[in-house]
Amino acid sequence: MGLSIGVKGVRGIPLLSVHKGKYKGNMKDWLLRLKLVGGIMSTKWDDLFGTDFYFVITNEERRYMGLDSVEDSWDISQFYRKTNLWHKRTSVFWCNDTIKKVIVEEKRVSDERITYECITEYDTNLQTENREWILPLTTRGKKKKVSVTNILAVNPLGCGFHFHLDTFHEVLVSMSIYNHRNNKSIAMGERDKINKIRNDADFHEFMKYYMETCPSHYFDRIKALRENKHVTVKYKTGDIFRVEVDRFHYSYGIITGQVKEILKWKELPEFHSLRNLMMVPIMVRFYDICTTEDNLSVEDLARIPLGRVEICGDNDIIWGTHKIVGHKELQKEDIEFNLVCTKIQGLNAKSTVHTYDFLVAQGMSKYPDSFNLYVEWGTGTTILSYEHISTKLKEYLKEYRSPHGGLAMGINNIALEGEKSFDYKFNLLNDGNKEIREELFRCLQLETNASFDDFANKYGGMTKEEILRNKL
Repeated sequence: MGLSIGVKGVRGIPLLSVHKGKYKGNMKDWLLRLKLVGGIMSTKWDDLFGTDFYFVITNEERRYMGLDSVEDSWDISQFYRKTNLWHKRTSVFWCNDTIKKVIVEEKRVSDERITYECITEYDTNLQTENREWILPLTTRGKKKKVSVTNILAVNPLGCGFHFHLDTFHEVLVSMSIYNHRNNKSIAMGERDKINKIRNDADFHEFMKYYMETCPSHYFDRIKALRENKHVTVKYKTGDIFRVEVDRFHYSYGIITGQVKEILKWKELPEFHSLRNLMMVPIMVRFYDICTTEDNLSVEDLARIPLGRVEICGDNDIIWGTHKIVGHKELQKEDIEFNLVCTKIQGLNAKSTVHTYDFLVAQGMSKYPDSFNLYVEWGTGTTILSYEHISTKLKEYLKEYRSPHGGLAMGINNIALEGEKSFDYKFNLLNDGNKEIREELFRCLQLETNASFDDFANKYGGMTKEEILRNKL
């Protein structure tokens, strides 16, 4: 079904395209007119989405999100679409024949209950021909029909805001302010307060608090969010970077390895946890500090201990999301590799060292009567047969799953999650897993306090000194 009212040249957009007139117009009157003219009572779009936006964001609130204001003179077109459980309303804001802003609201309806709802607002500047054709952004492009699909296919040309509330299994809330064009975002923080937002009133209460408590430099960040150009940064092992944790605090990390270079080592075994990772992975460690100081030097950080090694994509570094603020030559104490321990039935080219362990943990394969253990630390690896696994270790393994089978998409997650993360909980190098680590070492005929170098010497790996001297 396609229907259009009052939009010049826009026809046949599934499921429904509606022109609501000026931004300050009466949306209820427009919806009533649609019912009378189009006979669309069965879609219940007005019952599902209401006569206003999920959040009615004010122009003053938009200023704190880096968003452009909405002008009273702008027109609005709305597009409705349903796909299985998902219902989407897309509102397009027009200034003459130019699309200036887009608001997307989406709801998931399961068993007649809304279990997910979100709102995304972003700025753009899409030129059209009579509101019928989207003009190309470059001389090599071709114009395309104005449709919700073609509008949303263009990466926003300005800043964006996103909020979602998921209540399907447990309550999950997320809010973000970003600019996809330059890969910048605002570190909002305030997770506890954001997690309490359930409706429009809660949103405005939070925004009132947020705007009243922004630090003096906040609009410098907004200016950078809006105006900074996309950059590509060259980085190297030993670079130190700074992360904005929230509006007031910073953390610092160091790049301790580049996986693409490690994969070239002839000493790296054929089956290794670092193989088959997606993206461009890097190894990073965070300094154990969260501070209001944004200018700590390499010398300042030298006195601060490092946390566990994490593997993540390099996007936040290469695109300048987190600024490189220093460099140091790595020392032995800076080097760390994950201690990997996974259940296996065998190793082959069609699976990783984590595949079988994952299938068992997810209940996709029944818990095995017997299995071997693949153990890896740096370039040293070994397989511990089932008959050499102690009863005590077998009990531990019923609840244990290695967290090192993938990588983090971004560095922000690492900085924020900390001890709450899955990686932290099951990391065998953490003190909380001391008992299982010591029992594993007993089965491997190592001292219970065995070091990285002890493992390397027994199982054919490189020591930290050899790695530092020959590889990094």
